[in-house]
Amino acid sequence: MADGNDKNILDPSSASQSGPTASVNNVIEVLYGSDDIQKAYPIPTNKIDKIQIKESFFSKLPTLKLVLSDVGTLFNTVGFQIGYTINIKITPIVKNKDVIPRPYVNSNFTIQSINYVFDLDKKDYVYELNCIYPAEKYLNDICVWPVTEIDALNIEKQYTSEELLRLICTRGGLGFYSNLTTEPSDSMAWLNCSLTYSEFAEKVTKHAWVGDDDMPILYVNKEGTAVYNTLNTMCNGATKYTYIHKTLYDMKYKPTGNNPNRKPSGYRTFTDMTFNNVGYIQNQGAYGVKTYIYNPYHIKSINPLSIKPKVPKNIKNVTLNDACLRYKEFHDNKIRVAQMSNKSPGQVQNFRYSFSKMHFKQTHENYDYAPQHNESIKRAFFQQFVSLTVDAVNQPDYDFDPLQMVYLGDKISVRVDSTYNPGTIQSGDYIVTGLVHNFYPRSNYTINIIAANDGINGVGQLKKESDINKK
Repeated sequence: MADGNDKNILDPSSASQSGPTASVNNVIEVLYGSDDIQKAYPIPTNKIDKIQIKESFFSKLPTLKLVLSDVGTLFNTVGFQIGYTINIKITPIVKNKDVIPRPYVNSNFTIQSINYVFDLDKKDYVYELNCIYPAEKYLNDICVWPVTEIDALNIEKQYTSEELLRLICTRGGLGFYSNLTTEPSDSMAWLNCSLTYSEFAEKVTKHAWVGDDDMPILYVNKEGTAVYNTLNTMCNGATKYTYIHKTLYDMKYKPTGNNPNRKPSGYRTFTDMTFNNVGYIQNQGAYGVKTYIYNPYHIKSINPLSIKPKVPKNIKNVTLNDACLRYKEFHDNKIRVAQMSNKSPGQVQNFRYSFSKMHFKQTHENYDYAPQHNESIKRAFFQQFVSLTVDAVNQPDYDFDPLQMVYLGDKISVRVDSTYNPGTIQSGDYIVTGLVHNFYPRSNYTINIIAANDGINGVGQLKKESDINKK
């Protein structure tokens, strides 16, 4: 990675503009090579066509796409290289000059690939820089655990998933924040000799245990902070924002000449919306788990309150395999944020049988069972996704809160009703699973919000009520 000392490549004095410049509603600062203005090359705003930052539950690290255009004055001066740093800082413009607002974004990224097009007629270069948050150690280095021989010999030294993930993420170059309300019951001596930091973190999360009807989630936001959360914690939190279509808001809540004091009622607006229901494609709407795990210890050592052993019908024919098999069953039928149950009978009764494994006392009690359990809850919840296009500037409360910040894991309410159709089955509470931040120097900051809930296209409570009313 570049340190900004290569003056042949990084020469701020040769830039056509050497300081931050204002777009329509934001101050955009893009530095190449270093986050130090004295060492880096400032990219002029008039060369920037698009800045797009993505963060998601389902990706390891946030990414950046930077699209630049020029007629030769910039790219004849500076040569972009894979592995160099791009620093992005975008700050909203506020009316009160005495207020210094927090930035929307202030983060570093590392260039992973460079695509460019040269128009021979216009003599115009278009560059696309694809970047990732600079945590190469987290992605590429092996995370040996335990680290020292003393730790390896000390079998009493155990960690919960929360404690270990904090060490993995911070040593891998990320920040860490835990949103767990209770300590996970998965303390054990975790081992790793071949997985990278990110792979080991994924394995720990997969085998973590945060409750019989809950599942853990680890994700990294655009600031490079790994957040350890649970599904129930997010679903039980307060609803942060309510999103309603801009046209409907203008008709119902926007102040008018006849009623200039009409309040915005706490709503925010979106312009476009799409739905994606993946329940049947993924797994036919979730499934129960029936797990048989081989236990090499005496059957009396199994706790019958949590793991019930397989008891043979004929005691006289007990075999070693019968006495050493433990069994557990789970099905997640809890409705978390969907307004009504859309579970069809086939989805409630559908079970998956897992392969037998070996349970060892050195692992926590639910270690072998946790992956199937957590995956079952994940698939039962992440059924219906909605994508909203939000203009962050043209919002009812922009003058009071220009940042318009929404974060991964927030619970939001989405209304897709209209003045003619006051309620639909898609309206309800959602959990934000992905954010795409789009900045354009000559237009407003827009956000694509991807959110999910556990509603699916099953039988549905509305259908049941409708059938009752027809009788």
